[in-house]
Amino acid sequence: MAEHNPVRWFAGQIQTGVKDLPRNASWLLSKALPSTDGTDGVRAKARSATETVADKLPVGPDSVELRMNRAQTAAARAAQAESVALEAAREAKERSERAREVAERSTRAVKEAEREAATEVKQRGADARRRAEEMVRSETDEAEAETSAKVGKIREKADLDRLAAETDAEEAQARGRELITEASDLLEEARRLADEAAVAARDAAAEAQRRAQELAGDAARQADDAEEQVARAEQMHRVAVTEVAHAGADGNPRSMTKQELTELAGSLHIDGRSGMTKEQLVRAIDKAGPNDAPRGCQGRVAGAVGGCRLRGRCSA
Repeated sequence: MAEHNPVRWFAGQIQTGVKDLPRNASWLLSKALPSTDGTDGVRAKARSATETVADKLPVGPDSVELRMNRAQTAAARAAQAESVALEAAREAKERSERAREVAERSTRAVKEAEREAATEVKQRGADARRRAEEMVRSETDEAEAETSAKVGKIREKADLDRLAAETDAEEAQARGRELITEASDLLEEARRLADEAAVAARDAAAEAQRRAQELAGDAARQADDAEEQVARAEQMHRVAVTEVAHAGADGNPRSMTKQELTELAGSLHIDGRSGMTKEQLVRAIDKAGPNDAPRGCQGRVAGAVGGCRLRGRCSA
């Protein structure tokens, strides 16, 4: 009979429904709410409520109505809590969306600011380089103008100095030619006097030889002295001609024309000069130059041109 008591069966069904109600509410919340930190707390509270109801729900025929009231009250509170939880979940989701949108806007704003900053830096750098290039061009133009004026003055002075030096060199060369002419005349005169002296010496020697043997030796020595003087005079002439030629040709006979070299070779009494090439004339003139002259002869030639450097100490 006990198994078919309707009151007891209804109480058992109510007890089963009330026991399952908290778990059903927890399941509903888990399905309705996303997995976030806020909804996890709501689920935890729902589980706690389920355990409390299961532990404290009395069982017996005398408390069915009380249990029903409590179950209805608990179900209402659970529904209200579920509604609040759902609203909180929706609000949390909306706030999460807003936070995401704000983060995206902030990211876009930062990127835009970075692009604008990079553009501004690039533009400022370009402006600075342009100003620097303009300053460099201005300074360069000013420096070129100043240095050009200085170079012009220096060039003008150099031209004047060169012209003066060339004029002085031409005058010195003309003077050297005059001295060569005078030296040639003096050489001819020396030859004539030497010839006369030699003839006179030979005549005197012959006469002395006829008169006395001892006088012959003196006459021979005088003749030798006369020939030596002629040789020295010829050597002096060659030295003078060569030195003047070197001075007129800037120290290089190769800068003279062949006609000038031929005339110079004639002054030095070089044989076969008319058939020589320019290079042969230069070598012949160098060979007959001052290197072959005695030190005393060179001093005399220098004295004839510009004053003797030996100042009376010439052994020749």
